[in-house]
Amino acid sequence: AMNRTAEQDYTLMFWFRTEGEYGTLLANGRGLADDLGAENQFYIGFDQGKLLYRSNGHSFDLGSGYCDGEWHHYTMTVNRSRAVANIYLDQILLASFSPDSLGGISGGQPAIGITHYTTQEGSGSSDPLTGHVDELCFFSQALPPTLINTYSKKSPNGDEAGLLTYLSFDRQERQKDNEIELVAYPYSKKISLAA
Repeated sequence: AMNRTAEQDYTLMFWFRTEGEYGTLLANGRGLADDLGAENQFYIGFDQGKLLYRSNGHSFDLGSGYCDGEWHHYTMTVNRSRAVANIYLDQILLASFSPDSLGGISGGQPAIGITHYTTQEGSGSSDPLTGHVDELCFFSQALPPTLINTYSKKSPNGDEAGLLTYLSFDRQERQKDNEIELVAYPYSKKISLAA
């Protein structure tokens, strides 16, 4: 589960690729101040080609040039005791700020590739992603740069200390001919519904 209070540390990391200039990578709301439960909601996604992180009405522009169809590794660490939140992209520190502006992560409607939100006026969905998200990891502590670098090159096993959530979207299965093959989980398969 992806639940942390406003007093707890965490690391959120995943891979993504897209060519679209708009779309949600990961969110449990829009991250805007007028959303119900805004203090514990966040949004990571693209708007006009700019990668944004929003939470509790605060927005951080992480730059552009990432809608290039290539895989990119996103990592956010929150260390409350050291009063620092860091966002890395491809192991490069893009933003560092005080976590005082961040709430926790809870509530809302967590989603990959789309944003679901609720305001006083009602609820809705927005910003569908045309692209891919892979290897979603959520740790209960702020990982150091050495581990961020390691996990950007090697997938976690799934049993690491402090790992709360791990969605690998694939697994290895031994076939009848004794070969090992990478098999997609149902979450990563494209499903078409005929009318």
